[in-house]
Amino acid sequence: MDDRVPEDGAAIEISEATPADAAGIGYVQLEGWLTTYVNAEHGITVEDLLLLDFANAHKLLAEASTGTKPEDDTTRSWVAKSAGTVVGFSSAHRDTDTNKLCALYVLSEFRGMGLGKLLAERAIQWLGRDRDIVLTVASFNEHAIVFYQRLGFYLGPPVVHDEPVFASGHDWPEVEMRLGRHIA
Repeated sequence: MDDRVPEDGAAIEISEATPADAAGIGYVQLEGWLTTYVNAEHGITVEDLLLLDFANAHKLLAEASTGTKPEDDTTRSWVAKSAGTVVGFSSAHRDTDTNKLCALYVLSEFRGMGLGKLLAERAIQWLGRDRDIVLTVASFNEHAIVFYQRLGFYLGPPVVHDEPVFASGHDWPEVEMRLGRHIA
């Protein structure tokens, strides 16, 4: 792991997300999407990404991940903070058959510091290794694919969507990755 810290020297803290982190989580994901997923070859535009419902999704994510519903222990999220500001997050979900790493994003200026690995390890530890852990990743996001392979995930089949993901009619080309048994 790289032990670099931000230029301001602030320590990075990783903790479970709280509902107060929802806006920060939303900002981190939106910045991640805009810096990673705009792709002319697949027709994914800034407009496509901006039309997705980030605000509501992250409010629900933060609420579900923090025990605001004590009977629901199926989802958790963690945040990485620098000087009290969310700079990265991960989210995981337990299912009856498979566990899922739902999201992992780090602000571009904080990438390469080992935060993604720490956030992924938190999620994997919480999910446990008694079942496979599955995630999906954009098929053109080679950096993320290599990152997950270094964590032990295997590349799996393409994800088929019933309908186009974006209002423009373009689809999100994704592949499945799995930690656990090898899938071909």
